[in-house]
Amino acid sequence: MIGAHQMMGIAQGYWIYELTDSATILGIIAAITSLPMLVLASISGTIADRFRKRLIILSVQTISLLISLFALFIIANKLNWQYFIFLGLMQGCVWIFNGPARQAWLPKIVSKNNLGNAIALFSTGVSIASIAGPAVAGVVYSSFGPEFVWIGAAFIFTTAIILTLNIKAPDISNDLRDRPFLNEIKSGYLYIFKNNNIRVLFLIGAVFTLLAFPIQSLLPVLIIDVYGKTSAELGLLASMLGIGAVVGNIIVASISKHNRAIFLLILIFTAGLCMLGITNIQYFSVGLILLFIHGVATGSEYSIIQILVMDQIDEEYRGRTMSFLMLIWGILPLGVFPAGIGVDHWGPQLVLSILGIGLLVLGTITIITQKWIRKIE
Repeated sequence: MIGAHQMMGIAQGYWIYELTDSATILGIIAAITSLPMLVLASISGTIADRFRKRLIILSVQTISLLISLFALFIIANKLNWQYFIFLGLMQGCVWIFNGPARQAWLPKIVSKNNLGNAIALFSTGVSIASIAGPAVAGVVYSSFGPEFVWIGAAFIFTTAIILTLNIKAPDISNDLRDRPFLNEIKSGYLYIFKNNNIRVLFLIGAVFTLLAFPIQSLLPVLIIDVYGKTSAELGLLASMLGIGAVVGNIIVASISKHNRAIFLLILIFTAGLCMLGITNIQYFSVGLILLFIHGVATGSEYSIIQILVMDQIDEEYRGRTMSFLMLIWGILPLGVFPAGIGVDHWGPQLVLSILGIGLLVLGTITIITQKWIRKIE
């Protein structure tokens, strides 16, 4: 499912930028996609804690299939890019309901002692899909046209539905359905806000995302305006982020639990230095290497935060806590949209430099003010 969404993201970004020549519009689409994550987080988490996770996941997979077919209709009939605003909203709904349900289901499959490794290995699988999706999309787009990217995505979504139907893991809804829905939303957030560690980890993840992730939406700009390449190279560039994420998550799965928080701090500085390098060394081959390292940082940072948080919460609140963490993606437009406007006015070099410096500042502040994080397990 994630591989198919990655395929559509690459094709959609390249198609829209070719059509409009506007990084601002890319930022608008990214902002629209993130909006449901911000608005529906509390609802999706409570639903994940109250109802069968398998049914929720099958529902969002079916919606994803419909999204791919509608996008195919837009491209085939050469309609305006504005139709992707609606599709962006639908994709955002898919992600905000998918994430909490998946993460709340995972502890029912593995033991608590293995949960951290399971989260990291699950993220590794996601990263592998993030490698294959962009690479395939770039080649298919340049060789056969954008329509075939969405046809392939529709086939993959269908495959994901079939695979999910064959999962035999336990999936029993709990007694939360007997309690008022709004009260459960309130109790979930009270539980989260009383936990200082969760609040601080959320803030670190949110600021990291605002500063480190806009580069993914700006990859079409780098390819066309900085490197002077085509959609095939765009897929390769995006795949380097995925390869780096795989490596990063394998490291997370293998390192001692005592070292995960320290590794989180290292990733913040690494991402900042990579942003500065991509900005100032404008060679495609160097960009591939730096994006790989950047992928290690961005791909594993969220996994570590999930592991650190999941180890500290009660099972009853897993869905709501994961939906709270997904608010990190809901605020992503606060970084992506201004970055797109900044690129249109000042160019990608200056904007990416500012973001990279911001990451270095984040790491420095965290080390100075949050010494306890080095001892968290």
